[in-house]
Amino acid sequence: MSYVSKVGQAKRKRVPENDLPPQFEIRGQLLQFRNGKAWEPPPIKQKGQTIKHFSDAARLRLTKTLLTVDFKRTAVSVFITLTYPDKLIPRDMYDRAKDLSQFLRKIETHLGRKVYGVWRIEWEQRKSGEHKGNIAPHFHLCLFGVVFIHYRLINVWWRRIIKYSRAVRTEIKRARKTRTTLSYLAKYIKKKGEASLVYAPNYNSMDGKHYGYVRPRSIPRCPVEWIVEPSQEQMEYAFRTHHQLWERSDTRPGESFSIMGAAVENIGKILKQMALTPSPPVD
Repeated sequence: MSYVSKVGQAKRKRVPENDLPPQFEIRGQLLQFRNGKAWEPPPIKQKGQTIKHFSDAARLRLTKTLLTVDFKRTAVSVFITLTYPDKLIPRDMYDRAKDLSQFLRKIETHLGRKVYGVWRIEWEQRKSGEHKGNIAPHFHLCLFGVVFIHYRLINVWWRRIIKYSRAVRTEIKRARKTRTTLSYLAKYIKKKGEASLVYAPNYNSMDGKHYGYVRPRSIPRCPVEWIVEPSQEQMEYAFRTHHQLWERSDTRPGESFSIMGAAVENIGKILKQMALTPSPPVD
């Protein structure tokens, strides 16, 4: 099927013959409704382009993934913050990637096992020092299933990796409850950075990945539940609930949408109960 290009991007068209049945996917604290409608061509994924910032789309993808983590199987977590001293600013994306990789290997060597979790680079303006007013990166890490690492070891490892002998700020905290882990993830991992791209060309480079996973296949995920070919009643209920929870949503009836958060468990139960309840006879 042909399509028309517009402003450098392909204009997509509906291909009804390739449609799939609508379905709900429920996983942890994430419920997604997919309407099954096929489009041609599929969304264009740009390859080879350097990542410049932590986009809203990237933040949404990260949020959805974290909502599917099975925290019952990894109740204990540690949160680590790693900063760069003024003398090592700017730090390009290749050095940052090498620093993080070496730091994670130090932790695995110390613990004698592999670790898994999620990391984020946050860009903020320096509040003091010789680079006051300029943006600088620092790492936030959340490592699932790690019970304890002494804070002095974290600091020593980081200074050795970045080859810096003077004082540098690092931090490690432990969470024993799922609520604490989720709070940290929302505050540090998923939040938007305060740094504006206006500062980037002037002094530092924000190029490179802004978040990633540590051994993602090892992260325990909740099982997936499917509701295939849901009834009109189920779809209408989920659609209304979606708009009640997210009033700013511009999703229209029949379009795909997501519901995120603790309410998903109850919503899933109601959807499954609706499937078991026979519809009243039509006169």
